[in-house]
Amino acid sequence: MWTIAVRFVSIWSMLGVIVCTADSRDGQGHDVNTSQAKIPLYIGGMLSLSGSWDGSGCLIAAELAMEQINNRTDMLADYELKMIWHDTQCIANKAPRALFDLLVNEPKKIIILGPACSPGAALTSQVSSYWNLITVLSSATGTILSDRSKYTNIYRTNPHNTNIFVGPFIWAMREFGWTKVGMISDRGDTFNTLTNILVREAAKFDIRIVPQRLTSDVHNQIELLLDENIKVIFATPNEENARTLLCGAYQKGVYGDGYLWFIPSWYKEEWWRMEDEDLECSPDEMMDLIASSTILLTDASSLSLLNKTTVSGLSPSEIISAIEERINWPRYQGFTTNNYMAFIFDAVWAIGLMLNNTAHIVEETGNGQRLEDFSSSPQQFYDIFSRELDQTSFFGASGDVVFADGERRGNSELFQLRGYCQPDWLLRSGFCYMFRGEVEVSWAEAIDQCSSDDAELARIGEDSDLIIFRELWMTNGDTENTEWHIRDVSNQTALDPPVTNMDVTGNGTLDILSVVRQCPYADFRGDVSLHNGSCSEERPFICKRKADITNVLIGVYSSYMDSVRWIDRIIWPGGEVIKDGTEDSRIILDQVEILLPALYHIILISVSACGLLVLVALLIFFVLCRGKPTENMPGSDFMIVFSSMTMFIAVNLIKSELIQSVKDDQLVLLCKLHEWSSSIAVTLGVSTLVGKMWLIYKSITIAGLATSYRMRMYVCIAVCALADVAGLVLVNTLFPLQLKRTAKGTEIDAIDPNYITERYVTSCSHGDDILPMFLLYTGMAIILVIGTFLSYEVNQAGVARTRDSRQVSISIYNIILFGGCGLVLKLLLENDPGTADIFTSVLTITCNTIVVLLLFLPKVLFARNRDRDATSEDQDGPTNVGGSLNLVSMSGGIPRSLMKENATLKGEYRELQRRLFESRHASEMSHAMAE
Repeated sequence: MWTIAVRFVSIWSMLGVIVCTADSRDGQGHDVNTSQAKIPLYIGGMLSLSGSWDGSGCLIAAELAMEQINNRTDMLADYELKMIWHDTQCIANKAPRALFDLLVNEPKKIIILGPACSPGAALTSQVSSYWNLITVLSSATGTILSDRSKYTNIYRTNPHNTNIFVGPFIWAMREFGWTKVGMISDRGDTFNTLTNILVREAAKFDIRIVPQRLTSDVHNQIELLLDENIKVIFATPNEENARTLLCGAYQKGVYGDGYLWFIPSWYKEEWWRMEDEDLECSPDEMMDLIASSTILLTDASSLSLLNKTTVSGLSPSEIISAIEERINWPRYQGFTTNNYMAFIFDAVWAIGLMLNNTAHIVEETGNGQRLEDFSSSPQQFYDIFSRELDQTSFFGASGDVVFADGERRGNSELFQLRGYCQPDWLLRSGFCYMFRGEVEVSWAEAIDQCSSDDAELARIGEDSDLIIFRELWMTNGDTENTEWHIRDVSNQTALDPPVTNMDVTGNGTLDILSVVRQCPYADFRGDVSLHNGSCSEERPFICKRKADITNVLIGVYSSYMDSVRWIDRIIWPGGEVIKDGTEDSRIILDQVEILLPALYHIILISVSACGLLVLVALLIFFVLCRGKPTENMPGSDFMIVFSSMTMFIAVNLIKSELIQSVKDDQLVLLCKLHEWSSSIAVTLGVSTLVGKMWLIYKSITIAGLATSYRMRMYVCIAVCALADVAGLVLVNTLFPLQLKRTAKGTEIDAIDPNYITERYVTSCSHGDDILPMFLLYTGMAIILVIGTFLSYEVNQAGVARTRDSRQVSISIYNIILFGGCGLVLKLLLENDPGTADIFTSVLTITCNTIVVLLLFLPKVLFARNRDRDATSEDQDGPTNVGGSLNLVSMSGGIPRSLMKENATLKGEYRELQRRLFESRHASEMSHAMAE
């Protein structure tokens, strides 16, 4: 199936290249120190210079690394590295087009570098492996690419998402005591895998993740988190979706000192200021959210902090400086730096070192091949390249580069987007405050002086604002001045405060001269309070303006040590660690198992008991009728009765509300008993039916069946049963039966949101592999196919040598029908084992009952009617023989041709009786006359 998918992608890619080649942006990688004597080795590059992620700085880093390698005299002396690259714009469907162009067009590429983003890498890596090409990644962080069984040719110099995000996320939850957090993941398998891993890892520490998938309507995700009272939110959107998400949060009020957002750090500088015509928030509103909230970011720690020489001869900081210097070159106009330049720099060096080592290995083989002969023996070179990359080890710009199964573990950097203020300004909740206590001016002059500093006179809208001002006042240290000019938010006109204390003259006119202008001021003596006073009175004043935003490195998380080395402290806008929205951090998780209803199990037992009583009655009937020709093969019928009895018992070996106290180990034993008994019973019954049909088939061509044929039938039945037992032993040895718990949803208590009820269903399983099911059901399928073939042949012959051939055929078809339905239901209801058990039990009992009635009811009726006919024959003489034959026809086992022949013979018999009577009568008359 995967091969078909790969071919489809290849064909689709080819069509895409033919139709959309204008979408690709190609480069020939500016050759440095080019010499005619050197042989070029081409790298196929798939970068992202535009689109949803601007990784343009990676091209500068890659070309710098190639230049350094080509200038080395001790590396690839006869060769020079070149790169032909495409701009895939971090768009998944552009990557296959670019790869196809790199593969089919000259010159031949010896290795693939990229794609830059995970969705494109997932599409192209398996395709490139068919061309025996190694894929080296430096910025694709998707966890899904770590599956070595699918992506065998991938080597990454950058850590994957689990390393970058899950470790820091889980550490932060444990460090700050968060037990309930929200998770908003971007669309795609890569982020789905990341969410699943995070939920699973968080559960180990009793931390509840409330996951949401980002959609076009971000307000819906925000409202769902609000309904859960979520205060701490982890999100993994791309840059454009990050702006949309935070804008939605701003519009819903999910920001401020009571909220924390944890997002990636791979965006552009000041990404929140980027113009976006689809965004409903202004840059100032985005800044309000960021400055007033706790915004933490994480990304791979790309640049080594060690001040030591790398394999290139430069230190990590010198490498970044060289890249930043080149960004001003004309050919790199419009390029930007990013956090993955060190990774691609090391990726190119890993390729160079690998090729350098491979060149010596290939030449030493003595077959005359060299690196430029790559296309002649791609599989041989692929094996050598893989082995050399596995052994690659060097110190690069991002630190020690060592691959383990194609992956590289690393550290994660923690950042905080925080507001910052100029010296002498105090930061609080996204705003900067200046206490101007060195001068005392009027209220109007205070407004003018704040405006000259691009600020405004501080406003107070709530009592909590007064408390904040008092804390800042005490922090400022100017406690001598206690009365400060401020503004009340009720004063909409800055220079025209309300007029109070107006006198009215006796004639009812307003005395303007008696007006006293009042302006607000704050008094910090004792309990802070707000007052009105003369606007002309001179006081110190407080200015306020929005804080600027900066991205500050606050720590480095080590995945090896599971700890953070702090570089700076986290600044909490509210002055304390954010709460996670739960009054009690302890979450009570009540796991409730959904069991089979007791009523259903009682009905199941009752119906099975009735079936068992009928089968016991049949056994008694066979014993009482022993020695009478009631059947042709009593041994085979006994085995069918035995298998039916076993099936009626096996369907009741399940856990239900009647026996809910069963422990896990006891349940596994019960499942094994159910599996073994039902499997052996079905095999015994089906093989017996097929054996009977085989005897009928043989009777068509053989006049009299020898006893050896019946013995062969019993031997075949025994072989089938033994084969089934062997299959059960093999499956239970290779894939031991284990309990599987399938979640059926969670329910949060309406009164106590920390009380969560998780419902689940327990079932037995041999694992998710298809092989156990194949081993268990293949033999049964083969037996049924043989039985179907024999039934068809017998029916086509038009002759039945035994009266129950039709019943056996119908029974085989009945088993195929019900068995197929049961298998389909089991596959469709894989995630709902409880419902699957109910349906399969009903199908089993119904099928079993139909088979028993088909096979044995006609035999019982025939025996009863035959005994009655025998009694009638004794009373009426031989003229009533036809009655017995008529009863035989009731069994349904005689064809019409035989029935017609039987009727003719009865007529002839009556005619002979008549003639015999006449002859006797004539003889008696002759004797009488003679006397």
